[in-house]
Amino acid sequence: MARTLWQTFAATLCLTLTSVSYASANPALTPAKPKPRDIPKTNHLGEELRGLALPAAMALKLANGEVIALFGYIVGKRDGSSNYIYWNKSIGAECRGKTALSDGGYGSGEFFCTRQGRDIMRGPFVVVPQKYRKLKGEVKATFDFAGGSQVQVNLAWRAAGFPKLRDVLEGF
Repeated sequence: MARTLWQTFAATLCLTLTSVSYASANPALTPAKPKPRDIPKTNHLGEELRGLALPAAMALKLANGEVIALFGYIVGKRDGSSNYIYWNKSIGAECRGKTALSDGGYGSGEFFCTRQGRDIMRGPFVVVPQKYRKLKGEVKATFDFAGGSQVQVNLAWRAAGFPKLRDVLEGF
């Protein structure tokens, strides 16, 4: 029996609604967009945080399949160093890091994330010259940690307001 146009539409709508990301289906897990005034005065090393603040969205996919979405800022300085801070206060998650400009135009440093005060991920990372010190971009990376666990990271930033969280989440 042939499907009517209405039956096809209803089936498509049902399929679309079931494929909505977990964060958008559960608004309690969607992070609030921070304001520039939310940027702390110092970084995790106690250094003063000043510079150009670029809005950013980030999603982490943990080894167990859980996805955590965060909003935050990349704070860049003229000397080529950058600080990173992201939050999702509804679940007590925070990520921080710092990179310095290396020979060859790379940004290298350390990045870590915690939830409820416990480490989710921690380790060194490098940003390639094509992405480092740019006003807009995105990065997809996988971090390997001791014990063999992996965390996938999707990050997007831009000078003209926060990137869409949906775009970062759909990157997995």
